[in-house]
Amino acid sequence: MLIRALGAALLALLAGSAPASANFLVIGSNPTTELAVPFGLASDGPSDPSNRYQQVLSAGLFRQGPIAITALTLYAQGQGAGGAYNPVTYNFGLSTTALAVGGLDPANLAGNVGPNAALFASISPTGAAPTTWTINGSTFVYDPSRGNLLLDIGILGQGLDAGFLGASFDGQADYGGLSSSADNFGGNIASSGLSIGITFNVIVPEPSSLVLGALGGAFALLAIRRKAG
Repeated sequence: MLIRALGAALLALLAGSAPASANFLVIGSNPTTELAVPFGLASDGPSDPSNRYQQVLSAGLFRQGPIAITALTLYAQGQGAGGAYNPVTYNFGLSTTALAVGGLDPANLAGNVGPNAALFASISPTGAAPTTWTINGSTFVYDPSRGNLLLDIGILGQGLDAGFLGASFDGQADYGGLSSSADNFGGNIASSGLSIGITFNVIVPEPSSLVLGALGGAFALLAIRRKAG
C-alpha cells in the first residue's frame, strides 16, 4: 500500500509541475518626486565624480521565494518626461547584498556590492527619455533568503558639465524602510529612490528535484517502519 501511495504522489507531482508565468512588481508605484540622478546630471568637478548610483530593495518585497529577473522598468510620467539623457553609457548591475535598507555607504559604493554581482545590461541611450523605459537584460537569479537586492548603476564617459540637467525619472520620496539609495553625486544617502518595475519569473523546482525529494522521504519512511517492526 505504501509503494502504491508513493507512486501516486510522484505522478501527481509530475503532472502538477508547470513553467512559471512572468510576474511584474512595481516598487514606488505612487511616485512623489522626480530624480535626475543618475540619468539627467553630469559631473561638476573632480571632487564630485557623479558616476555611480545604488539602490537597495528589501528582501521582504519578494515573498514568492527565488526569482529570475529579466527586465527593469523606469518611469518619467511627471515633470521629467521628455528630458534628454546624459549622453553616456549606463551599466546596470544586480547583486544580493548583506547590507540593510538604509545601510548603504556612499563613501564606499564598491563595498556595498554583493559577491554574486552581475552585469544586467549596458545601455547608451540617446534623445529624450520615454514615458516608460524598459531595460531588458541578462537574467539575474535572486534569492531573497540570502539578503536584499542591490541595483548598482555605473556611468561610463561622464563629462564635466555643471550646467547639464536632463532626464528625470519618477521616485519615491520615502520608501518607509523598503528601499534606500546612495550615490557619489555629492555623496548622498537617502530613504528615497527610483520607482522601479521588475519583471521576473518565480523559480519552481524541476520535476526531477521533486521526485528525488519524494523518493528520499519514502526511503526514510520505509527505514523507520522497518526499525519499528
